[in-house]
Amino acid sequence: MTWLFLGDCDSSAEHGVSDTLSQFTQENALISREDATITFDQFDFFPNRAKRSLMALLPNTVPNGFSTLAKSLRKQLLKFCQKKESEELRPHLTIFRFDRTDHRKYSLPRAIDLSGLAPIDLDVSSFSLIHSHHGSSQEDYQILKTYNFKKS
Repeated sequence: MTWLFLGDCDSSAEHGVSDTLSQFTQENALISREDATITFDQFDFFPNRAKRSLMALLPNTVPNGFSTLAKSLRKQLLKFCQKKESEELRPHLTIFRFDRTDHRKYSLPRAIDLSGLAPIDLDVSSFSLIHSHHGSSQEDYQILKTYNFKKS
C-alpha cells in the first residue's frame, strides 16, 4: 500500500524523508489495534471506472485513527514531493495495472475469479520507505528503511 508517492528524489531528499519518518514514528502511536489493521474487502477500478488505471482491492471502511495519522504524515512529507498530492490517502492494494496508452479498451474477463483474494487484513503498525526503479533497467523496488510506530 502506498502512503504517498514522492516522485523522483535525490539522495539528500531521501535522507530528509527518512529523518522525517523516523521522528514521526517516534512521536506518534497508532491509537488501538483496530487502527493498525485495514481490511481490504472490495474490488474496484482506481482511481475510478472512467479513468481506470488499475484494478485494486479497497477497504469498505478506513479506521479513523489511521486516517488521522496518515493525513498528518502526508502533510509533513509534502515538502519532499515532486508533484503535490492534493487528495487524501485512499488505501488500496493493486491487483493489476491497465496499459496506460488506452485504459478504455480493457475490461475484466468473466473467467477471472478474484473471490479468493479478499478479504486481506493489513497491519499498518510498520511500513517501509521504498525506492522504485520502475522505468529503469532494474524494474524493481528497494527497501531503504522500515519504520515502526511506537506502541500506544
